[in-house]
Amino acid sequence: METKWLWWVVLVLSVLSLEAGLSNGCLEQERLALLKLRPFFINLLYSSNWTEEKGSDCCHWERVECNGTTRRVTKLSLNFPNQYSSKWYLNASLFLPFEELRSLDLSANALIGCLENEGFGKLSKLRHLESLDLGLNYFDASSLSSLSEISSLKSLSLVQMAVFWESNPNDFDWLSRLSRLETLDLSVTIMTNNFLFPLSGLSSLRTLDVFGNSLSGTVDLQDFQNLTNLKNLYLGQNRIESFRSSDGNGGQIRLINLEELDLSQNHFDNSILAELSGFPNLKSLDLTQNQLQGSIDITEFCGLSNLETLLMGYNAVNKFVTSKEKRCLGKLKNLYLERIYTEQSISLVSLLEPFSSVKTLSLKDNIYINKTVVSQEVHVLSNVENLYLDNTPLDIDFLQSIGGLTSLKILSLNNCGLNASLPTQGWCYLKSLEELSLSGNGLEGAIGSCLVLFDISQAYDHIRNTNKYTANGFPTPRFYRFSSAEEEIEFSTKSASYTYKGQILDLFSGIDLSCNELSGIIPPELGNWSEVHAVNLSHNKLTGPIPPTFSELKQVESLDLSYNNLNGRIPPQLTELNSLAVFSVAHNNLSGPLPDMKAQFGTFDESSYEGNPLLCGPPLKNSCSQGDSPPVTPSPPSGGEEHDSIDMGAFYISFGASYAIILLAIASVLYINPYWRRTWFYLIEECSTAFYFFIGCPASEETYSPVYLPWF
Repeated sequence: METKWLWWVVLVLSVLSLEAGLSNGCLEQERLALLKLRPFFINLLYSSNWTEEKGSDCCHWERVECNGTTRRVTKLSLNFPNQYSSKWYLNASLFLPFEELRSLDLSANALIGCLENEGFGKLSKLRHLESLDLGLNYFDASSLSSLSEISSLKSLSLVQMAVFWESNPNDFDWLSRLSRLETLDLSVTIMTNNFLFPLSGLSSLRTLDVFGNSLSGTVDLQDFQNLTNLKNLYLGQNRIESFRSSDGNGGQIRLINLEELDLSQNHFDNSILAELSGFPNLKSLDLTQNQLQGSIDITEFCGLSNLETLLMGYNAVNKFVTSKEKRCLGKLKNLYLERIYTEQSISLVSLLEPFSSVKTLSLKDNIYINKTVVSQEVHVLSNVENLYLDNTPLDIDFLQSIGGLTSLKILSLNNCGLNASLPTQGWCYLKSLEELSLSGNGLEGAIGSCLVLFDISQAYDHIRNTNKYTANGFPTPRFYRFSSAEEEIEFSTKSASYTYKGQILDLFSGIDLSCNELSGIIPPELGNWSEVHAVNLSHNKLTGPIPPTFSELKQVESLDLSYNNLNGRIPPQLTELNSLAVFSVAHNNLSGPLPDMKAQFGTFDESSYEGNPLLCGPPLKNSCSQGDSPPVTPSPPSGGEEHDSIDMGAFYISFGASYAIILLAIASVLYINPYWRRTWFYLIEECSTAFYFFIGCPASEETYSPVYLPWF
């Protein structure tokens, strides 16, 4: 019996001890340690839920993440991008209470070093710490040397710090002691060629980023020879002209595990192609904006048998040649040739004939492509599934000539100068088409039958959309670091562009016909696109009512019909669109009560309806009278005529009512005031006798002289 009671006492004491150590989820000592950080990190002063109230769960605080089981802090994001912060010294001991900390972000805090005896060596006690971001601070080489004591570190970022300024390579020997380091970001650190050698001891390194530095001339690949696990190497935005790929014994240095190589925005010429054969497993190569020019022999890529993605835009290349006996790049799936510039026109055949396996092709911003012969050369696109020709001048005949591209799933022709009516042949036969973007052209006429035939509801699992509208000519070149793992997509809606990236793109589909001259009614059949996520028909000349069938767009998240001439009432059935997040019908001729403010329509404000003076009801200030009823929707005029941009029924009623009110007002005044009544009748009498007429007076027996009475 005593033993049983003893066990109960132990259990109760254990529970009480646990409650004393926990604060509604997170450890009390870690909650207090977090509060001690607030005076040092300015960003924490603006974190509203960092409270000193006892019992507050610090795992739910901003910039804090915890282990779901132990409730210990595992990640702290204390970055604060404010260039005007005062410089200060760090006390690394402040982080010792967080024994399970795995990731620490201290970037952009204006740190210039650590307090004496409180350097980064203290963090060696945090045996789980794997990721440390110190970028955008003011550390020098000497203050970073103690990082070598953090043996658990796998990821280190020193981005955008002048750590190599007035330093020598020996100051970075400590890097080789980080034996577990897998990711090192040294981008924009004023690194020069002689600082590459200290990196050669990082045998576990998988990703090295030295983008945007001062590397120049010839880079010796021997500095990377010992990086046997290296998969991703970013050397873009430097001044590199060539590689030295010889190992000194007549052999070639080979980085057999390298999969992604970024050489963009350098000074490489055509000779670089022969120096890349030592990367047999390369999957992605970026040569954007270098000094490649003229004709490129594809056989020089034969050593890159696993290449899947090639970026060569912003070069002076005008032709790719190959040998029928020696075909290369058989696995190439993605080809990016944006803004190829040359002094002569380019044909599609000369550019694309060697790339028969390509599925995704981008030819954006190519003003030198011969648009007069493009329609006869579309056969070289027969295997392409995703085609992007934005900002590339084309003839309207191009849409008529692509009917044979039966593999095409995505077609993006934004700002291509298609100033004509949508054709009714050719592109109508693209039965596999899942996404279409024709924004920013001068397309005219009605939304034809081709469009309503596309079965977007049968879209495949992986859908991509790049609807980006540029209003004024060709956009400023935007260079980027390509990663096959994650791409960013921009979609234009409601006069703004939104960026999407990551897994959401696997569920994204849309159609963008904004900024054209399309007219006529919106086909009700568009409501059959039950799986579409975004529809943008803004900035056109569409007329007629909004189809009630739009209520069938159950997956739509963005619906933009603004800046048209639509009339009638907004269909109340649209409140059934439970996924709708962006909605705009601004600047049309819509009238009548708005749909009930329920579901998603309860989240839209006045800006969604502005420019429609005849609309009423909340959230607008115009209240609807009790007699308001949905106006009769005008039927489409026969003979294919467009609807008037003004509701004529409402116009006639308002004109007749105004005329009747004026007559009644005049009659009432004359009836009430006898003085005004006499004046009115006198005026009528004078006017009736003041017309021009002749009075015959016998001046002689043969003539009559007209008498002119003055107009009173």
